[in-house]
Amino acid sequence: MAEDASYRCIAVIDLPNEDALETNQAAWRQADPFVALKDHGATRYVRGVAQRNASPVWRPRARLGAAQVWADDETTALDLAARIGDRGFLKAHPVLRDARLTLLATKELPVVGPARDPAGDKIKSLFLVKRRPGMTVAAYQDYWRNVHGELVVGAPGVTRYMQMQRLPASYPADESAEYDGAAEMSFPDWDAQEAFNTGEPWRSNQTVDLPNCFDLKAGIRFYVKEEVVF
Repeated sequence: MAEDASYRCIAVIDLPNEDALETNQAAWRQADPFVALKDHGATRYVRGVAQRNASPVWRPRARLGAAQVWADDETTALDLAARIGDRGFLKAHPVLRDARLTLLATKELPVVGPARDPAGDKIKSLFLVKRRPGMTVAAYQDYWRNVHGELVVGAPGVTRYMQMQRLPASYPADESAEYDGAAEMSFPDWDAQEAFNTGEPWRSNQTVDLPNCFDLKAGIRFYVKEEVVF
């Protein structure tokens, strides 16, 4: 069942420029080629539509959003990622054909809260992260989940924190990668998000620990509004 799926493919969609962001998002909704992935094993598809924000750090710029599809097993997830990476199904789309895709095939690891968003949550942030240089994939994934991830537990405001760790089978032999995973955080409102951002000692503990597992020179972050397609 899709509700139990623990594998997620994420395709962050960037266009050549940020003109007409909402118009291009509407074109994505109107004729969405990612829907066709249902015929290839996708059990769930959610459009994560990028939201404008006044903060320069969170500004979506030319980022349309993230197409997210779920699968029930690793083999299907890898196949879906390969199909997305091939881009053939995007060639006829008036907007997406020119897009840059940042693609990850991942396994979901819930750290805080349920596997699916609590009803009523309004704010969702999505991060793509890269491991610290010199760190193996195995060491990074273990540290991120069992050390850094635990620093979020008990923090105020956040109702859900999900890690999506890149599938080891999707790496080349030298383990090189643009990104090594994604993190997703949900909040019921902006006040709750501010409580998380300022809550101590959680904020300081997380900040101090970041260089132990992440490459702080790399990363993508943006807010999304989710639209469940199937």
